[in-house]
Amino acid sequence: MAYTGPMRVLFDDGIDPDVFAPAMEATISTSDRRISERLRGSVFVVNAQIVTVTTERSDEDGRVELELQPTEPPIHGRLAPYAAVGEPFKVYLGRTSSGYSLLKSSQNDVVGKRLNLCWARFAEGNLPVEHWHALADTPKTKLAIAKAAAIVNFE
Repeated sequence: MAYTGPMRVLFDDGIDPDVFAPAMEATISTSDRRISERLRGSVFVVNAQIVTVTTERSDEDGRVELELQPTEPPIHGRLAPYAAVGEPFKVYLGRTSSGYSLLKSSQNDVVGKRLNLCWARFAEGNLPVEHWHALADTPKTKLAIAKAAAIVNFE
């Protein structure tokens, strides 16, 4: 699948603001309304805990590396062969990604936080590339994911 059009919106290598500080009575955000589409396009969706946050200073774009540890079996799909079951895996967040500024300002506070990661693989040119989007680990988001998983046709 090509990384174009709506896929760039759904898998923007971004983090919803609610991951950093969930609002007590937040309404489902615009990105949460896209949960069904994200599930349908994902290779896997997994609840994970942030283990480390590292800024890659040698990288020209100053991207941030997140090491994530799955906390339970995937909600959708399989981790293997893209990530080793039971082992942490890494995703990257560039300067233009949603959540980058929040992550940089709260880098030390997010270690240990949980999130729901929608991960997908695309083709750019002749190379496979990985893109993702992180949703908050709140009861409201978990319910939205469960409802979407029950109605989404994964074929």
